[in-house]
Amino acid sequence: MMLFKSKKALEFLLKNGEVYTARPRKRREGRDWVTDKPFGKKIADVTVKLVAVVPTNHWATETFLSLHYLDKSGFSDLKEWFDEIRRLNRGYIPRELYIYHVKLEGGDSNDNRF
Repeated sequence: MMLFKSKKALEFLLKNGEVYTARPRKRREGRDWVTDKPFGKKIADVTVKLVAVVPTNHWATETFLSLHYLDKSGFSDLKEWFDEIRRLNRGYIPRELYIYHVKLEGGDSNDNRF
């Protein structure tokens, strides 16, 4: 189960068939399903793939995320995305972020970044 506490990211996934999501630690890849709350009902089946691990204290992190993943994150800019990461991680930004590409099962995304 993959929990989406971010309404923006989940809505983007459901509307566009895919989303990039930043997680504070490594998680299982492959087929899975998403929900919006712990012990919640299944919303959709997905495929999850780790596409990057980025240190948040690195000077190029913001540029890297903006160039490669922001457009399919569900957020309008990097500040909004990092504000959400901070909110979901009890006020702090993890040392590194695991960036996952989450794709609805049966979706037809042509993303070749991985």
